[in-house]
Amino acid sequence: YLGEDKYKITRYYLNGQKRWEFEYKNGLLHGEGLLWATNGTVLSRGKYLNGDIA
Repeated sequence: YLGEDKYKITRYYLNGQKRWEFEYKNGLLHGEGLLWATNGTVLSRGKYLNGDIA
C-alpha cells in the first residue's frame, strides 16, 4: 500500500527474481510498470496515468 488508494503488485519467478511490477490507483494502472527476464534484466518499462499509457 502506497497511500491515497495507491498500491503496487509484484509477481516473482520461481527462482525469486521479480517477473513484473505495476503501480495502481483506484484500481487502474497508475505509475510505473516493469517487466523483467528470469536473469533480472529489465525487458520493458512503462508509465501509466489513470489506466492509460502516459
